[in-house]
Amino acid sequence: MREPITGESHAHLLAPLQQLAGELGYSLCDIALEHGVEGWCDSERHQIAVNQQLPANAQVRVLVHELAHALGVGYEQYGRARAEVLVDTVISVRVKGNGARTRPKAWVTGVTQVGMASSVARPLARVVWVSVAGL
Repeated sequence: MREPITGESHAHLLAPLQQLAGELGYSLCDIALEHGVEGWCDSERHQIAVNQQLPANAQVRVLVHELAHALGVGYEQYGRARAEVLVDTVISVRVKGNGARTRPKAWVTGVTQVGMASSVARPLARVVWVSVAGL
């Protein structure tokens, strides 16, 4: 079980991620979510929901996760287990030991090696870059 994400230090990343959702044709829903539900992506209605009860840092993680689904990493294409691993890979990008950020090209290479088409990996790299740009 993962530890809850707390804090507000990455709240400034919400606006560019929300903008990216709009650019992808998705609207963000402002609805109450059931207890324990962090968010969802409805690719048919082009809607993304993020639990507003979560701290800003957790909202960033959820929004990045749902944007990865919006970019085509769905259950139909990859199966539930693989799709969830791939979208969680997006949010587990780590800073290298020397302090350099992971560049989108390097990330695309990494995910294509685990079976994601580069046509999906490239847009996902943009989500990664937006989400780590402020770190």
